[in-house]
Amino acid sequence: MKDLTAKQRAIFEYIRERVENPGRFPSYREIGRRFQLRSVATVAQHLKALEEKGFLIRDGRQLNVPDSYREKKGVAILGMVQAGSPLAAEANYDGELRLEDLGSETFAVKVQGDSMIEAGIFEDDFVIVEPRETANEGDMVVAVVGEDQSVTVKYFHKSPKGVELRPANEAYEPIRVANDPNFRLAGRVVGVLRKL
Repeated sequence: MKDLTAKQRAIFEYIRERVENPGRFPSYREIGRRFQLRSVATVAQHLKALEEKGFLIRDGRQLNVPDSYREKKGVAILGMVQAGSPLAAEANYDGELRLEDLGSETFAVKVQGDSMIEAGIFEDDFVIVEPRETANEGDMVVAVVGEDQSVTVKYFHKSPKGVELRPANEAYEPIRVANDPNFRLAGRVVGVLRKL
């Protein structure tokens, strides 16, 4: 933004913020009010300068902020895809998928091993975790166990003998933590992210 004057930079930042949220280009009058510009012609001059410098682009009669200057907040959702019989394809912008949508306090951990493959979680996937110290029966959780404070992702179950962490792979046995003073929950799994 080194080619912009201070006023142009401020106007551009305001426009970019408005395009991002609430999702529309501000009117000339809104820009004028925000920057105490008395005439629409003055606003037009600033917008023309931003367009000439490449900070705004014209799509027909409409000005917009180029994608290269937009703050990337998520992945565009472009419709639905059928996992059964094929569905007629329509690319309709339907918002963005952002990690914040899963909760502002969430964190991710990378999965090692194959104890959860029957739940669709594979090695090198990332599970998105909502921090919690408690869980409901059947929740998928990230738990800390043992003296070495090992971390594992499993299904949470309570039994008369205590807590049981169950895998989603028949090759593995459940982990029983009835007498483990180091056991604690790091949180509940709320999502999975996989790079193909």
